[in-house]
Amino acid sequence: MTKKVRPKNSTLVVGLPGIGNVGRIAVRYLIDELKAKKFAYLYSPYFVPVVIVDEKSVAKTIKNEFYIYHGDRDFIFLTGDSQSMTPSGHYEINEMIIAFAKKMNVKEIITIGGFNSGEIKSNPKVIGVVNDEKLLKKYANCGMAFEGNKTISTIVGSAGLLVGMSKNVGIDAVSIIVETPGFPIAVADPKAAEAALNVVSKITGVGIDLTKLDKNVKLMEDSIKKTEELQKRIIENMKEDKNANQYIG
Repeated sequence: MTKKVRPKNSTLVVGLPGIGNVGRIAVRYLIDELKAKKFAYLYSPYFVPVVIVDEKSVAKTIKNEFYIYHGDRDFIFLTGDSQSMTPSGHYEINEMIIAFAKKMNVKEIITIGGFNSGEIKSNPKVIGVVNDEKLLKKYANCGMAFEGNKTISTIVGSAGLLVGMSKNVGIDAVSIIVETPGFPIAVADPKAAEAALNVVSKITGVGIDLTKLDKNVKLMEDSIKKTEELQKRIIENMKEDKNANQYIG
């Protein structure tokens, strides 16, 4: 933590890298629009083992970041550069996130992700998944389809694990999963992010101006592509040489 915060009855909104970068785009846009303040970082040995060198020759570590927004209700946003590269890492990282959420008095978790539909749609479908049947009524009129496992039967990464694991500590959670064409992970899908943001607005009651979304996505794309290409290269190197312990960019 870089500064002390004391949120009350807060909501954690999570958007990390994934298919179409739907969650990452949506949460980054919320942070910018609401002018949320950064207050904590999450580092992990399970993230991509590189630093990113910027245009000023300054090395930036791979990390996830927590932001806070104080309004009629408190919101904590989590986004960042990477998810875990291993299954065990996914569990360890998400357990840490949930423990931190408890410490921050989080009462509700909203995760955002994408699923591969294989085609471009002007009005992407939004699927909702909750961690308790009692929540179906709460989110019934928020723009999500609750259709069991007809469309998606598994959710990989934080978008799913945080929802499933948070039930063990008594935190309500919903996952907003939006269909996206399934292009390479580094390709951003602003249309899917817009659909997710509309649902978030209905759930939270926070008005969101979406007129700058396309512009913001273009600004993010270079950073997203650079990180994802590095991750892909490292994974390929690991597959080719399981004993490799050096990575040269």
